[in-house]
Amino acid sequence: MPIRYPDPPGYVPDVMTKVYRALEDAGLDEDEVHYAISEMQTEGVLFRDRNEPLDVCASCGEKKTKKEQ
Repeated sequence: MPIRYPDPPGYVPDVMTKVYRALEDAGLDEDEVHYAISEMQTEGVLFRDRNEPLDVCASCGEKKTKKEQ
């Protein structure tokens, strides 16, 4: 298990840091974590916070609109 130092006061980890830490806590070493995240992204897994709005694009921040039929 890697040495994890406490986060500084007021630090809020981003989504990828949370995913990385969760995989490490599950027992994967650093190389396995990088490989697992890479494979998930290749397969189209999107990482986002639970409270992140679904009507805003995670990549560019633009508001999503419904396509007119």
